[in-house]
Amino acid sequence: MTKGRPVVKMKDIPETAPKCRQPFKNGLPESDIDSGRAELIYQLKTWHSSQTHLPPLTDEHFHLFLHSCYDSVEKTKKTIEAYFTFRTESKDLFSNRDSLNPEIQDFLNISNMVQLTRNTPEGYKVLIYRLTDMDPLKLFFLPSIKAFLMFNDMVLSDNGLKPGYVVIFDMKDHTLGHLARITLPLIRKLMYYIQECHPVRLKGVHIINSVPFMDKVLMLLKPFMKSEMIKMSALVSFLHTCTGHATHPLDRSTVHIL
Repeated sequence: MTKGRPVVKMKDIPETAPKCRQPFKNGLPESDIDSGRAELIYQLKTWHSSQTHLPPLTDEHFHLFLHSCYDSVEKTKKTIEAYFTFRTESKDLFSNRDSLNPEIQDFLNISNMVQLTRNTPEGYKVLIYRLTDMDPLKLFFLPSIKAFLMFNDMVLSDNGLKPGYVVIFDMKDHTLGHLARITLPLIRKLMYYIQECHPVRLKGVHIINSVPFMDKVLMLLKPFMKSEMIKMSALVSFLHTCTGHATHPLDRSTVHIL
């Protein structure tokens, strides 16, 4: 159990939540099922049977969490615990998750969240996030984070198990007005969830089209970043630097390393 966090009761987790029924929209393909995990899944099922505060989990859940934790049983237990505890406690981020909600729609209308059709040479999926309307007064941070997390859940549900993900944030034309819309408590929660709970193999976090006030952005983020995330993060000037494909050169020359 996560130290210092209240116990999550099964009744607190909606039984209708798709993530509790199964993690993948179309089921886990046979090609993604590693028969070598059978013993590890048995160990997790034995452990899970004594964790009455957790919801029912399927073999697909165990495959998902084991895969994200590189088949470490102990790390998988901690991630499962953190995942369901955090999502249950953080009702501001994980309740009323309706894409037709006006606040979510407002954010979707000023942004792009896209999975590229081409993978990196290593086979990693590439996700790109950017604003399309640069009026900072149209950016509301809580709905933007909710939409971001909803999109990531959808990607995970559609894709099944993948070797890894590279995440790219496009900062083109961002201003200090956008920075002023950020709230530290939500940044803290988001960084905790991405690093401790989200069951994917995160291989890279890149920011393209760096802005002159990037030092201020990093000042906000770094206190909440573990050393592993800092090592995999960079600010680059060309999209092909992130993806391994010599396509889509960008128009800013500023390059920083976190």
